[in-house]
Amino acid sequence: MFYKLDKKHRPSRPPKTWAYSPQLKGLAKDINRIQQEQYEKEREKLEEKPIIPDIIDIEILADAITLKEIRFKREKFFLASLDRTFCGYSKPWSDIREEIWEKFNIAGDTPKEILKALKK
Repeated sequence: MFYKLDKKHRPSRPPKTWAYSPQLKGLAKDINRIQQEQYEKEREKLEEKPIIPDIIDIEILADAITLKEIRFKREKFFLASLDRTFCGYSKPWSDIREEIWEKFNIAGDTPKEILKALKK
């Protein structure tokens, strides 16, 4: 599951912009430079905190799935965390939270958001 999401969100190199007119070649260079900078920034962000969670997060998720399937089959199950792996603060980590909900029916969110959901 995580490897598929990782592959889906890996940035691809931006296409190179070409200009045939001599007046537009400077503009094409600027566009290429800006796109390359954005690509590098996005790639560095994913290298700092990859989509694939560390082994501890995987073990926590495995424990939650086991608890859900053995003891709480019919109840709504929440996984409270402050980690972006399960809370999905921003893309691409929000896709992980959605994927966990679709596959295992486990809602991951911050404790504050879970408390709001339980009060409803």
